[in-house]
Amino acid sequence: MKIITLTQGKVALVDDEDFERLSAFKWHYAEDKKSNKGGYAKRVNPGEGPSYLWMHKVILGLSEHEQGDHRDGNKLNNQKYNLRPATHSNNTYNKVMDGRNSSGFKGVSMPKHFKRWRARAVIHGKEYWGGYFYTREAAAKAYDKLAVKLFGEFARTNKSLGLLPDG
Repeated sequence: MKIITLTQGKVALVDDEDFERLSAFKWHYAEDKKSNKGGYAKRVNPGEGPSYLWMHKVILGLSEHEQGDHRDGNKLNNQKYNLRPATHSNNTYNKVMDGRNSSGFKGVSMPKHFKRWRARAVIHGKEYWGGYFYTREAAAKAYDKLAVKLFGEFARTNKSLGLLPDG
């Protein structure tokens, strides 16, 4: 693993085999304005096409219209084991917990009219229910099972976020 220095005191992690090719350019840190959850490494594209090139897309060989995903959610970890091509939907499944979340767990909420915690996931606007529970933790475990079933390898679970203990 090698480190490429970005602007704003940030660094990107890359594989040794990609370091020389990538370090030939000046890379910038670009805050993710959509999520406010960290940012990406990008550089100016002097040629035709998009104004900027994103480091993870360069590594994956993706076009400007294709998307990539960072398995661990760290957008500056551009090592190949952490990158995979993805659709927009795949990226939404792998998002970290929403900042407006009040339960402390992804996919868990308590409707005002119902005094139990519920687990649910959404795909293309369709809601899938994991059930109602007396504890947040039970609902979080149910969400995790539902997310793995629905989202497969792109599921970002409460366990993977470190919110639930192993076991």
